Amino acid sequence: MNESACLIWELLPDFPLDSGGRPWFISFGHQTSVRGFWFVEGIRIPNWDESEVRGSCPDGEDLGRDFMLAENGWPLFSESLRLLIEGSFPNAVQFLPFAYSSRNTPVRRMFIGQVLALVDGLNREHTKVDNDDWTPRANGTFRVQYPMVLNPRVVCGFPIMHILGNPRPIYVRDDVKRLIEQSDCSGMRFKSVMLQQA
Repeated sequence: MNESACLIWELLPDFPLDSGGRPWFISFGHQTSVRGFWFVEGIRIPNWDESEVRGSCPDGEDLGRDFMLAENGWPLFSESLRLLIEGSFPNAVQFLPFAYSSRNTPVRRMFIGQVLALVDGLNREHTKVDNDDWTPRANGTFRVQYPMVLNPRVVCGFPIMHILGNPRPIYVRDDVKRLIEQSDCSGMRFKSVMLQQA
């Protein structure tokens, strides 16, 4: 993709609220990883077994969206959004099925998204970190101060990605954003990201 025409967006959830105005989440209890995977590694998870995770949601109306963050931060995708992304960007995300329900909500199937690109795309000249210290923490992340600046020469080659050193957010290229906006998928908003050549 032409770097000068490339735009990158952070994919953000539109958190649903229940009738009392409280955030509505799918929960996996105290589970934060599966076999050591945190869903930010950028690699395919082998031999996924749907029974390894089970989600629950609050009683009452099912407020699931096409894109959500679970209570523990895992990115969740609906069947519709999975089909949309896989149809145009195969092998960008591994979609790992799971089921969730509540006492009065029927079982519903969704997918945990393992984004398959972890990209060293930070522009270190224009991105600030606490105390100018680029030493990674024990978990491999930097203490990035926002706004974060990405290098288009690196990131524009990936439709969907995590960024090395700050891997929790999901970033998408403009063509992915446009595809999603033209669909009927719910639960997403986009925040523009600054780009600057290194």
